[in-house]
Amino acid sequence: MPEDVDLPHYLRMIAAAIAALAGLYYLLSRRGKDAFTSADTEASISSSDWRPALDRHSSVPRHLPENPFSGSENLADFCIEIEDAAKASALMSRAVGLIYFEFPKLVSGAATGEASIGALADDFRLALRPTDHVALLGQDQIVVVVCLLACRKDLETVASRLSAAARRRGAIEEGAPSLPVGLAMYPSDGLEGQALIDAARKHYRDLWPTKEKPETPAAGG
Repeated sequence: MPEDVDLPHYLRMIAAAIAALAGLYYLLSRRGKDAFTSADTEASISSSDWRPALDRHSSVPRHLPENPFSGSENLADFCIEIEDAAKASALMSRAVGLIYFEFPKLVSGAATGEASIGALADDFRLALRPTDHVALLGQDQIVVVVCLLACRKDLETVASRLSAAARRRGAIEEGAPSLPVGLAMYPSDGLEGQALIDAARKHYRDLWPTKEKPETPAAGG
């Protein structure tokens, strides 16, 4: 150090430079910390609000949390259970559909082998989700309730699978429509269980305009 330099002034300059560097370091480190904290907070918020997008393969539940169907043969009970299933499916942004069949061949004994309406109903149950339901109405009618549908196309896909099972048992005659069933969906075809059954039955019978259908027997008790 030159002898003519003012030592106190020199030390003050060094101290000011050190203070300036320390302040700059603090600002830079704080900015980085704030950016990290902000990003972390945003990630936390977005993660708490995130919900998986529903898709047909990974997010649609395989069954309802509770089975709304009791297996009661009482038609009034069955209609209420259809409505309960529709409401439960709606909570999951899904719909309920009905598939209606008539199998006079099984009742008349014209079908080959030992096919019967009860055995066919069991075949249907094996092809469905645990909280879907198969109900027998009258002697030759089956109504299938399918829950957690994304769209009508899904209902048609299930109906096609069940129709194939019925054909294997000889329950559907040759020359039948490719989808020989009546379909109805909540809420487009009705808001009540009985209205949905009626809509599915009407759709079925509209497919067979040249066939005379018997009067529907009273179902349930």
